[in-house]
Amino acid sequence: MRPIIIVVVCVAAMQLPVALSKQVFVRVGTIDIPDDFSHLRNGTVDSQKGEISRQSSGLVIHYDIGVGAGLHASPSRKSTYEWFKERSSQGQTY
Repeated sequence: MRPIIIVVVCVAAMQLPVALSKQVFVRVGTIDIPDDFSHLRNGTVDSQKGEISRQSSGLVIHYDIGVGAGLHASPSRKSTYEWFKERSSQGQTY
């Protein structure tokens, strides 16, 4: 399954009309974004929260990186989320 995902990502990256040319710095590293995207940091002090957007298409990617990121998410509210995934490790579900 992983090789298929990697191939899809590579094909999508090859079709980008512009080169990845801007770097967004977050506490854990950097995110490379195309020139026609913008970055806005917003939100909390305890995590890195923000959005990456492209005005020409209306695409907005919200992110929250940090220890408390995602703690407000609940399986009981799955229907309100665009995407929700649970993982289990050593008998504990996350």
